[in-house]
Amino acid sequence: MRAEAAFKEMNQVLFSRSKNYLNNNTFRMRQTTNATGRTVWESIPVRDIADVQKLTKLAKIGRVAGPGFIMVDGYLRANGVYQSWKNGENWERKAVVEGGSFLAGIGAGVLIGAVIAVTPVGLAVGIVAGGAAAVGADYAFKDIIGWLYDLVD
Repeated sequence: MRAEAAFKEMNQVLFSRSKNYLNNNTFRMRQTTNATGRTVWESIPVRDIADVQKLTKLAKIGRVAGPGFIMVDGYLRANGVYQSWKNGENWERKAVVEGGSFLAGIGAGVLIGAVIAVTPVGLAVGIVAGGAAAVGADYAFKDIIGWLYDLVD
């Protein structure tokens, strides 16, 4: 009985501390009750049809903008490889470096963005962090892949 009482007391302390932490350290999250009556934290408050329409519009923009940015990035990389070939530079190395860093950037962005988007931090922070991870991985892997290409060549 003492162990059970201590366990209940520990859970109450943990709950009160975590509630205080979540109230102070979440990005505009609020506590609410879901359809089953459970208390949950929501990061994207959807209260009415206007909120649903805003989220739908954001998703539609993302469906067009995301692939559009990827296509522009791919074009710029391909153009850089073409210019290297045209100028008589080592275009094979540039093609390997650009392709590898492109894939590493996409992979890092998807991984980091997906992990953060499902946490209480929320979708908006996940998108920004995923984009930052993609750019960072792109720059980091350019040097690494270039070094590996020179090592093998």
